[in-house]
Amino acid sequence: MSQVINITHEWIRQKVEKIIKDRRFPYHSALQISHLREKLIVRLLNHFSARYVLSSDARPMSTGTFPGSAAVDTEEQVDLFISNSILQILQEEDVLKYFPAMPLSSAEEPSHWFG
Repeated sequence: MSQVINITHEWIRQKVEKIIKDRRFPYHSALQISHLREKLIVRLLNHFSARYVLSSDARPMSTGTFPGSAAVDTEEQVDLFISNSILQILQEEDVLKYFPAMPLSSAEEPSHWFG
């Protein structure tokens, strides 16, 4: 007997786990806090349309492109939305004050050439 499986939830969970493990990702350690991680997952689930498969059709998932989609969002758009969502959640929870200020680009970093 087949079951209907929401593959969107698993895909989002995998994306968040990948971010937590990536030390280059700003504020990755904040997502170790389960409350913040769950808020992020809920926000992402509300943003992306749910995709379903029958359990007999289910295949292992990768954290790459959105499952079952024909480029609804590009990978860059998905990553940007996730990054912005993380920052919004950290601001809402007043957690950013525990992290050093991070410049958005190398152009915004102070130059030490003349110093």
